[in-house]
Amino acid sequence: MGRKQNSAKKQKRGNENDDRISKLPDELIIFILSLLNVKEAARTSVLSRRWHQVWTFIPSLNFDPSVVINDLCWVRNRWFLLKGRSKYVNWVNSVLKTHQGSNLDKFRVQFDLDGNHRHHIDAWLKFAIERRVKNLSMDFRNFEGLLDPQYCFPVLGNLSKRLRSGTVGFPHCTSLRALELVAVNINADQIEYFLSNCPFLERVCVIGSSALVNLRVAGASLCLRYLELIHCYGLESLYISATNLISFVFHGPSIKISYENIPNLVEVYFAADFVGPIIKYLLQLSSYVSQIETLELNLFGGMEIDPLCKFPVFANLKKWKLKIHATNNTRTLLDYAPFIHACPALQTFELEIARWNKHNVVMRRAKEVPDPHCPHKNLREVKIVGFTGLAVDNEIATYLIKNAFSLEKIILDTSAPTSVDNRWDHKDPMSIETAVKCAMGLKYRFALGNKLKLR
Repeated sequence: MGRKQNSAKKQKRGNENDDRISKLPDELIIFILSLLNVKEAARTSVLSRRWHQVWTFIPSLNFDPSVVINDLCWVRNRWFLLKGRSKYVNWVNSVLKTHQGSNLDKFRVQFDLDGNHRHHIDAWLKFAIERRVKNLSMDFRNFEGLLDPQYCFPVLGNLSKRLRSGTVGFPHCTSLRALELVAVNINADQIEYFLSNCPFLERVCVIGSSALVNLRVAGASLCLRYLELIHCYGLESLYISATNLISFVFHGPSIKISYENIPNLVEVYFAADFVGPIIKYLLQLSSYVSQIETLELNLFGGMEIDPLCKFPVFANLKKWKLKIHATNNTRTLLDYAPFIHACPALQTFELEIARWNKHNVVMRRAKEVPDPHCPHKNLREVKIVGFTGLAVDNEIATYLIKNAFSLEKIILDTSAPTSVDNRWDHKDPMSIETAVKCAMGLKYRFALGNKLKLR
């Protein structure tokens, strides 16, 4: 009998020693749980009596939409969509009702919601603001990935009126550091309000708002470092004066963008359907191009460049990524050679080529690329994604190899670019064979050895 009691005591003591996590301070456990999404954190409540309420204090509320999507299979069917919306809204409401934390580091909601859920979304926004949220993210794009904003961001002073309860003091927004709004209609006055009243706001990302028209991003005390404006096609003008701005991303209509006092801007991303707006954006930035170190251009349509066009010189550009959506009429990419020449300090160049159709592609022999007149002494790494071995690819690869006197590595990736609608079958054996044959030809012709990597 004594042996059994001793054995039971040892087993109990062993179990207590095994559960070392429960002995950690609440603050540390809450930090660990904050690294999980809301559903995963809530599951820990069944571990023990102590864990039952701990998750309700987590400072990060990330309402991952996959929790609902996985349960409902696929939501293209309207009945499943309505059921999914209802389930998601009820889930968020139930979590907010039980949450006991006084501050939020992150609040993120993402689901296909429309204007019928405005009252719930307003309440979520009020909840986050009252808890001095630092990172606020609201993404309401539909399940097709389309940006059709149905929810209008409330006029800040009228949020309480729309909720018909309480008052919202937006001085609580002084803690906000990052604002991301996708498929949410927000106007320029509202964005400028955030910029003026949130002294720690470092990042603003607005995607798919049709309410933006004339936007001024300016202020002597702006903390803003990252600005992203994507698919805001109602925008007519943009003025930027932000001394701390490091990175600017723009994909929208062909508009006038005015810059002033942006001494720290070093990263720029531009996207457009035609090359004309891209050149326009670059010329508008001409007073500051000498400080740009990283450039990314995404071109969705026509790529013909006027031979007389003169590009501004990017004297300090180190990294350039160019995404091109080639059409059946794309005969050469060598038109971009003058632009590459305008980047004398370039060290890394990445080219992504997406092709709309495998059929009716211009089939021809690659032209002989002349020896370089302006060699790149600093270009060390080249990567071409979507390499097929066609004449267009062969010519640009040959040009880069001939011009890069300090080339250390060239990667020819036959896979399709992941960020574009690519309809070329890169897994077709004949396509792969053509790409490999071309790559091997380049390798032996220029004695590249291990410098050339084929993927």
